Amino acid sequence: MRFFFKKSNLLFVCSLTFIIIMNFSLVFAKERIDNEKIIFDTIWYKLYGKYPDQPDQTKQPKQPNQLNQSTINDNTTKTATSTSTSKATAIPQGQGEKYVSDALEKNRQLLKERYLKQKRINMDGDEEQQQTNTDSENDYKSFSQKMHQKVNNDLNKWKEDVAQTYERWAEERNKFLKRIDTYKNNSVDFKQFDLKKDLKVISKPKEQAKEQQKEKPKEKYYVVTGALAIPVRDQGNRSTCSAFMAVRAMEILAYQRGYKYDLSEQYFYWASRKDCQESPCTLKGSWVTPGFDFSKEQGSYDIPLESSCPYVTNPLQGNETQTPLQDGCKKGIVGVVDYKLVDNLEDVVSSINEDKPVMVGLRLTEDFYSNDGLVLSVKNKKNDPTTTAPKMDQHAKGHAMLLIGYMQLPEDKRKDDIQDKYCFLTANSWGEGFGSGGYVCLSQKWITNNRLNNSFVVLNSIQIK
Repeated sequence: MRFFFKKSNLLFVCSLTFIIIMNFSLVFAKERIDNEKIIFDTIWYKLYGKYPDQPDQTKQPKQPNQLNQSTINDNTTKTATSTSTSKATAIPQGQGEKYVSDALEKNRQLLKERYLKQKRINMDGDEEQQQTNTDSENDYKSFSQKMHQKVNNDLNKWKEDVAQTYERWAEERNKFLKRIDTYKNNSVDFKQFDLKKDLKVISKPKEQAKEQQKEKPKEKYYVVTGALAIPVRDQGNRSTCSAFMAVRAMEILAYQRGYKYDLSEQYFYWASRKDCQESPCTLKGSWVTPGFDFSKEQGSYDIPLESSCPYVTNPLQGNETQTPLQDGCKKGIVGVVDYKLVDNLEDVVSSINEDKPVMVGLRLTEDFYSNDGLVLSVKNKKNDPTTTAPKMDQHAKGHAMLLIGYMQLPEDKRKDDIQDKYCFLTANSWGEGFGSGGYVCLSQKWITNNRLNNSFVVLNSIQIK
């Protein structure tokens, strides 16, 4: 009996230890903060005044660009956790330590209940066995204290990570604001390029109303797997937005297959302009479909890494594609296999739900340049009479960006129920100083009103060497 009791007690303690470790592993997974989760939660908070799937906060923190170290220390910023379905979860702001405390208490109760049950079953008055049980409980307490200390240390580290991220964004923001005119002047007239395959007439919003009523997002929010893991890049002083958009789409698909590649925008811009490959030309800009077609025509891996064919930030006068490219640009590692064209937002949502990023060409409004993560084109909740509809920027011919997710809009931020159900999480190529860390959420209505007359482009598949 004594041997059986000791053996069962050992198994009991081991099982409890396993449960505790698994419980804390889940806590760490939920609490793990990196740049992509900070981006998601920052934009979500701007929409809802709270974090995903959590109750409203009675005391709202300052906006990210106003946060300082003391604010972070007082209010731990929690972020969304990406999973295989990109469903984000987060612990309420300021409640991280409570969450851990509750988890510890739950495990203590579980230990106590199982211990008492085992004691009732096996109790035989053996003082030696009782001492063994006491030692086991003391071991558990020591273990839980160590785990609690580890969690507290991790929480402090997460606070520092968030503060450092916002500080970096603020520094980049100052640089970006000084360069807005450069980005405006680099806008592109996409009509001048080979758009015969995907030139479409965009229906008026009223004509699309019935079709858009059928749109059903997969979740309240969804982000293409791996889309926020790719660093935000800066096209600098050149009209290469389409190349940056296309390359980012390829990098996302590569990431989903386990490859964290930094591919060459320098090469793709050249590949998108057949008229500029052999001899220099002066026409600025490009579109994605000619570049995709060129890659498919090669029948192999033609797109090289950034390290083999580095991007040159400044233009070369009279030579838009900076031809001839250096020898390293011939070391291809990725090739385009298939892409498709879609013409309505329902198909865009479906593509995002399939973990495929979507490319789009848009005219820009004045509020787009200095946004803090949202461009909704809607009056504020109190219908402030001084709030007017954004004016079209006279310099903006067009700009290419990548749609990587969507978030349902709260009712007070919708223009109307049919055509403004959600906003699209969009990756730009103007560095981290733009929007929130380089991203912006564009409302459905804003995209409908400002979309250019070419189709959305969805990259279906790539091949990797």
